[in-house]
Amino acid sequence: ASIKECATLDELKREIKRYMTYYNHYRYQWKLNKMTHVQYRDHLNQAA
Repeated sequence: ASIKECATLDELKREIKRYMTYYNHYRYQWKLNKMTHVQYRDHLNQAA
């Protein structure tokens, strides 16, 4: 996912929110056993 240029502050906020959703829910992390941040959090919560 790439961030596009924004003309307004609202557009910028929308793009940041979109990227954060992508980063936390869809981008796999090698350091988290190839899980997304949300998957890893859920994995830790199940172990507790």
